[in-house]
Amino acid sequence: MTETLAPLVWLWAVPLYIAGGFLGLLQFKFVFSGLTNVSAWRSKMWVWQRVRPGLKTLVANMEATFGPAHKFIPNTTHVLLVAVMLVIMVSTERLLSAARRTPASSRR
Repeated sequence: MTETLAPLVWLWAVPLYIAGGFLGLLQFKFVFSGLTNVSAWRSKMWVWQRVRPGLKTLVANMEATFGPAHKFIPNTTHVLLVAVMLVIMVSTERLLSAARRTPASSRR
């Protein structure tokens, strides 16, 4: 990255991480609602008969943790915590890629 773009990246990084956190939580809400709806389906297919008990258990555990799917509304704290998790994942990835590029002899 060039030195002239660095201030712009630092300026826009925080709002972009917060927006990413919001979009990630919105996606989680849709998946959570979808799993809840799918677990209520009834079917005679043998595959569904084997998958359904595990899915019911997963949905029950998620509802015990987050509450009912139709009432799950992410608040500001949730969004900020997901944004912090995104920052940690991106930073860790950057550190690992930098460590891989550095020759082993210069790490000592």
